Amino acid sequence: MQVTSWRNIRFRFHGTYGQAAAAYIGWAIVSALTLNLMMPRLLYARVKFLLGETSFGSQKFEFTRQPGPYYRFFYLTLLLSLGAVLAVLIILVVIGLIVGVGVGLTGAATTGTMTAVLIQAISIGAFLIVYLPILAYYESRFVNTTLDGLKIGPHTVRCNLETNRLASIYVTNVLGMIFTLGLYYPWARIRRTQYQLDSMSVDTVGSLDMFTAAADSTTSATGEELGEFFDVDFGF
Repeated sequence: MQVTSWRNIRFRFHGTYGQAAAAYIGWAIVSALTLNLMMPRLLYARVKFLLGETSFGSQKFEFTRQPGPYYRFFYLTLLLSLGAVLAVLIILVVIGLIVGVGVGLTGAATTGTMTAVLIQAISIGAFLIVYLPILAYYESRFVNTTLDGLKIGPHTVRCNLETNRLASIYVTNVLGMIFTLGLYYPWARIRRTQYQLDSMSVDTVGSLDMFTAAADSTTSATGEELGEFFDVDFGF
């Protein structure tokens, strides 16, 4: 935040080491002691620390969310994951039984190889069809819950990631990396980031010029002037 600016007004971060220790270490210990039952509270504490201590010039961000939504999407994701694991295990057991019966009737010698190939294919298919959509659900709910409704002065940030769209991006990204042996990774990261930014907007109240003037009302120009005074040209 210290090196980020908009309209020549810098962002700032006011968090302290004590607040960081409480958010990142304290709640992590609590989560571990409760077998991760308090993991949603840990997520909430970290997000509140990062966003609630950020400001744009003199305008501090206002993070108004409560922990409740984090508990809801976290435990729903956990239930979906457990259901997916159970479904995949049942499918693998059924296929194993079918292959075993077939081998017993035909006496084929390639039992191990066929079974291993089938299990690998099913595992990859299950990952693409089941787990990536669950991951997309978790990511979309987490980002929307965190950013949608964030206040910056009188203005409100809006974020509306769609699970279906995000899941399609994840599936095609994984396929792209598989078929390019990982070379597609930079494009995958850009596609994911671009979709999130395209899904965000700001509900403004009044003129942004008035807002930036208010945000800059207590910002000192000393740092910028010193930067120009000590500037050294390293251009080639």
